[in-house]
Amino acid sequence: MAISPTSPLTLKALGDHLLQSADLLRNKISNQKDYVLPLLFFKRASDRFHEERASALAHDLIGVPAEAAVAIIESNPATYHSIIVPAGHFWDDVRSTDTEGLGKALNDALREIGRANPKQLAGVFENLDFNNKTALPADDLRSIVDHFHKLGPLTNERVTPDMLGEAYEWLIATFAARAGKGGGEFYTPAMVGKLGARLLAPGPTDETYDPTAGSGGLLLQVLDEACRLHGAKARGAAIFGQEVNPETWAMARMNMLLHGAAGAATIEQGDTLKAPKFLRGTALRTFELIIANPPFSPKNWGHDWLKKAGDPFGRITHLPPKSHGEIAFVQHMVASLADTGRMAVVLPNGVFFRGGAELALRKDLVDADLVEAVIQLPKDMFFGAGIPACYLVANQAKGRAEPAGSCSSMLRNATSVSTPRTSFAMRTSNASPMRSRSARPMTDSARRPPPTRSPAAATTSPSAATSRQEARR
Repeated sequence: MAISPTSPLTLKALGDHLLQSADLLRNKISNQKDYVLPLLFFKRASDRFHEERASALAHDLIGVPAEAAVAIIESNPATYHSIIVPAGHFWDDVRSTDTEGLGKALNDALREIGRANPKQLAGVFENLDFNNKTALPADDLRSIVDHFHKLGPLTNERVTPDMLGEAYEWLIATFAARAGKGGGEFYTPAMVGKLGARLLAPGPTDETYDPTAGSGGLLLQVLDEACRLHGAKARGAAIFGQEVNPETWAMARMNMLLHGAAGAATIEQGDTLKAPKFLRGTALRTFELIIANPPFSPKNWGHDWLKKAGDPFGRITHLPPKSHGEIAFVQHMVASLADTGRMAVVLPNGVFFRGGAELALRKDLVDADLVEAVIQLPKDMFFGAGIPACYLVANQAKGRAEPAGSCSSMLRNATSVSTPRTSFAMRTSNASPMRSRSARPMTDSARRPPPTRSPAAATTSPSAATSRQEARR
């Protein structure tokens, strides 16, 4: 059924239309998400710009002569607009371009929007190319732009930020499912993120960090949980993330904006282990909360340079082998925790059984009394493989008063605890005790690596998604 451009959109209608957009490119290009997601963002930004201007003229500047009111808005764009869209670069301007020039017009518009909003969008669209006619012929690009146009205005009146954010995440999940093993590199299933957020029980002003941010879903779950627990007081909460893949980082930045969370979010691009972006002077910045799903069995995580040059931040005291770098990220997270900080990190089960560096780290965590829980996740939760995984929950302040709803509180007050089929032997023999965040010599671990696998999971329809909390905005 055709969408009425004057009626409010339902989440199902929006999700179905977006999926059809992706299907227009299916079997033609492999990286559909790199085209579909920016188009959704561009149309929303253009339509909201017009809606915000109309609202300012009708309410904020009522009684001011029309020309004077427009001049006030144009001289103070950041006051009246969440995203600034430069003149001549709106959706309708681009769509009216002839088919052969459409790709260039899209490139120009998105890059100008990025430059006009440097804090939120600097660099996000610089590597995007709608004008590559070999990858995306002009006629196919015209078809998908026209299809997007049939959605009608993506204004707040028709599509709330909650709904648009849920549709965007659902679309990311769909792309992750289609990507199979590779999907786990940019998306963590929503229910895994929700569990992690519940375990952390964020306070109203907590700062949360994800060093392997992907498309930002885990951070948004923590922000939602803060809003659920604290309502409007959670406006003081902030989220921080770093993502190594430029395309995935761009997805995360757009994700924050479409969820209405841009004011609370700082998402940086770069290699967390080699060049962490969040520093206090020359030391790592610390955070009250950390949530993460680092890549499972990564191969190019930085083993060679760490072995050769050492870690300038003194984090990696146990160098994992090339084939399994998960605990390098775990050590970075422990070093990034505040004195009373808590973290929830998704890890493959092998981290809790293998010897060598992983065994040594487990002993360090136990000796330092940081481990609060190890929680087995259901099987088949992650994209492309049935690799078993769990949450490791750590707490720098065990024994002190924990916030209501935190992991310790939840486990202590539970009337019954079911025992997972897989029991974790936190073996601690033959390892040195932990030293506090100081560098020491690193050695490879000699062991036989298991088969390489990556995360994966099933997606749900957008109509099943939970609405974002209004208080977040």
